[in-house]
Amino acid sequence: MTRKRILLYLDRSFQELKSAIFNYAEQTDWQLEVATIHFPSRWHGDGILTDYLEPEQFESLSKDIPIVARSAFFAPNVYNVIGNMRYSAQLAVEYFYNRGFRHFATVEENRQYYPGFQMIEEEMERLLQRYHLPLHLLYWSGENREYGKLSYEQIYERVCSFLRGLPLPCALFSPNISYVPMLSRAIKDCGLKIPNDIALLSNGDEPDITLHTEPPTSAIAGELYEIGVLMAKALDDLIAGRPVPNPLPQPTNMTIITRQSTDILSIADPRLYRAINYLRQNHASSISIVDAADAAGISLSQLKLLMRRELQLSPGKFLKDLRLSHARELLLKTDQPLEPIARQCGYSSAAALIQAFKQAYGHSPGSERFRQGNRP
Repeated sequence: MTRKRILLYLDRSFQELKSAIFNYAEQTDWQLEVATIHFPSRWHGDGILTDYLEPEQFESLSKDIPIVARSAFFAPNVYNVIGNMRYSAQLAVEYFYNRGFRHFATVEENRQYYPGFQMIEEEMERLLQRYHLPLHLLYWSGENREYGKLSYEQIYERVCSFLRGLPLPCALFSPNISYVPMLSRAIKDCGLKIPNDIALLSNGDEPDITLHTEPPTSAIAGELYEIGVLMAKALDDLIAGRPVPNPLPQPTNMTIITRQSTDILSIADPRLYRAINYLRQNHASSISIVDAADAAGISLSQLKLLMRRELQLSPGKFLKDLRLSHARELLLKTDQPLEPIARQCGYSSAAALIQAFKQAYGHSPGSERFRQGNRP
C-alpha cells in the first residue's frame, strides 16, 4: 500500500502539537516530511499540516493540496484550527481571581483583526467587566503596528515602562508564549519580584521555555495536543473526501499547570492566608481541610465561608487542585512511576491518583505523560 506523503511545516517547535501529529502518523499510512526552517516551495504530495503560511508560500503550492493550518488564512483548500481564545481567557481570569488577585494585565505585540478571530485580551476585558475590574493592556507596536518595526531595545523599554506603572500585586497573562522569557527578564530588571509583585501565567506550555525561566512559569496546557489531533483527523478526512467543517472545532481540553511564577495568593484576611499557606506547604502529606482550619485557628465552617467569599472555591477543591497540579508537573518533568508520584502528592496509592486525575481531566496520568511527549 502506498503511504500518503504529508508535509509538516512549523515555524516553531511546538512540543505538544508535534507529539499529537507524530502519534497519529504512527497509527496511519502517513509518511511525514518535516520542515522547520525553510518552507519547501512548490512541494507536492497528499496534504499539509502547518501553523502559519505566508501568502507567497501558499501561492507556490498546488491549489489541489488540502492544507490544515493553525491560522486565520482563508482559501478554498485551507482549513483552519483556531485556538479557543474565549476559553483560555476564562481560565486565566478565573485562575487569578480565585487566588485573590484584583489587578490584571497583559502584553501583546499589536492588535490584529481577522474575520471570526477572537482576540484573547478582548475576551479577558469582557470577563473582567463582571467583577467591575479593568485590564491593563500594552500593545508595544501600537494598535496596528503603527510604530513600524521596533528594535528589541525599543520593545524592551516600552514593556519595562508598562510594568513599572502597574498596580501591585498584579496578575500578568502572556497570550503568546514567545514573550515569556522577555517578560520574566523585564520584571526583574524593573526591580519587581515574581510572583510577589507580578504573577506570570503563559498561554501555552512549552517546557523548553516555561521550565527554564526563573522561576519556572505557570502555563495553560493541553490545547496544542488537542489542536494537533483535530488537525491530523481533519487532514485524513479531507484526503479521503469526507466532509470537514471550516473552521474546525475549537479545543476545550485545557488546564493550568501551576509553577513558582504564580505560587502566591493575594489575600488580605490573615486567617484565610494561614489556612491556604498550610495547604500549600503540606499538600504532599495526608492532611485534610480540618487540619488547615486548625492551623488557622478557625472552625471548618469558618474556613469554608471565608474561602467561598474570597476565592469562590471550597477548601477541598483547592487542596485537590494543588495535588493534581503537582502531579502533572512530576509527570512532565520526571520519569518516576505513578506510585511514588502519588505519594509525593498526598495520595495513598497510584489507583487513588488515577481516579482523581480522570475525574478532573478526563484521561489518565499515563495518557497525560504520553501526550506531553514524555515517554519514560
